[in-house]
Amino acid sequence: MTGHYYSAAKAASIHLARCAAMELGEKGIRVNSLSPGMIATGAFGKYMGMQPDEADDHPEYAEAAISSVVPRWQPLQYVGRVDDIAQTALFLASDASRFVTGHNLVVDGGISAGWPIAAARSDRELFFRTIQASRPGHAA
Repeated sequence: MTGHYYSAAKAASIHLARCAAMELGEKGIRVNSLSPGMIATGAFGKYMGMQPDEADDHPEYAEAAISSVVPRWQPLQYVGRVDDIAQTALFLASDASRFVTGHNLVVDGGISAGWPIAAARSDRELFFRTIQASRPGHAA
């Protein structure tokens, strides 16, 4: 599956949840959706190119791969696990979220908010050093 197909399907599921929430809300039925980030599962391993059987039998491989990029990509320095998504789904199904409907809850360790400040800071420094070095008359 390519990113385009996944993105279109995800957008459709989010919109469907919103439409269903509007239609079913008057009957007291809440409808929400979840958007997980990088979660250590066999599905993630397959998406990243692992053989299906190996990915399903060894989700710890996906966890190791995710942990290698977490410091650079994700503000919360924690590898997402199936239980993180399950606990979020339980919250949405519980009375604790009785006033929540038509919402897409992103559970991604902050990755959709942007890069961790440490990664952004080092990239900013590299950006400015590169500008300085490319200016005419700059001594290398």
